Amino acid sequence: MRFPSGPQDNSTRELVRFIDLTMEPEYTKVGRIEHFYSKASVAVVEVLAPLKKGDKILIRGSTTNLSQQVESMEVEHKQLVDAQIGQRVGLKVAGRVRENDIVYKVAQG
Repeated sequence: MRFPSGPQDNSTRELVRFIDLTMEPEYTKVGRIEHFYSKASVAVVEVLAPLKKGDKILIRGSTTNLSQQVESMEVEHKQLVDAQIGQRVGLKVAGRVRENDIVYKVAQG
């Protein structure tokens, strides 16, 4: 991108910097929804990367766009603080999700 010369040079650069700051945050794929229990609002998630209680996540699919913090994770009715790769965990979700939706962890910072 070429910046115009002259007095508008700094304002154009500031506008570009503002646009960069308003872009979506970075995130990494941490899981996939295998099943959803609507009455309990719990999703079964196949964990593909480490996930901890308190992490901010996004759940996205063709009709899903949900953002929340991980507040409750369980395996066999036992609370977990962190989930490891390969585990299947029950995750309390704030809305309706669907099978094969992708779970992303939002980068801190």
